[in-house]
Amino acid sequence: MKRSQKIIIGLLSFMSLVLLINSFITKIFSRYSICAFIFIVLIISYLLLGMEKEKSRYNKDIILSLLIYIAIYYITTYLFGLFIGFNKNVYSSNIILILKNIVPIIIIIPLSELLRYIINSKIKDNYILLGLSIFVFTLIDTTITIQASSFKNFYDTLKVIGLFILPSLSKNYLLTYLTIKVSYKPNLVYRYLMELPRYILPIV
Repeated sequence: MKRSQKIIIGLLSFMSLVLLINSFITKIFSRYSICAFIFIVLIISYLLLGMEKEKSRYNKDIILSLLIYIAIYYITTYLFGLFIGFNKNVYSSNIILILKNIVPIIIIIPLSELLRYIINSKIKDNYILLGLSIFVFTLIDTTITIQASSFKNFYDTLKVIGLFILPSLSKNYLLTYLTIKVSYKPNLVYRYLMELPRYILPIV
């Protein structure tokens, strides 16, 4: 096994342990401290693994394709809303509270996508490590919202799996694929356009 893969196993295992403890044993992270945690791991990863130079010539094409698909998604979603109705966004429309909600997201997205790029560019063909990577980034995605108390009964467990875990798994599978095939830049575009509006748009 390559030295870089051993380092990656160590980093991913450490992150898995810390994030699982945060979700199921005792709350360690707030929205801002999780940013600090990822930043520290990012710096360690960069120092130990380095960062490969982008080789993809398809950044612009993929980003343009993503913009088209995202536009279609929002148009379709809100057209359906005309027939099945809208709900008021549960997040506050107060500008201070909006900033409080989105600032951690604005910080965590580039940190996690750079970390994903550094790690996944070293393990392109190792499907076990790629699976572990997807698992860890899903934990990062859900660690703030999921706690042991979220699994009080069978119904709550299904609700958490359906609303948080499965969507996050599929999203992180896509982001990992884009990282390996292109780079981290399309991921930034996708995540900012898909994740920030939920805190800003008044109706859903």
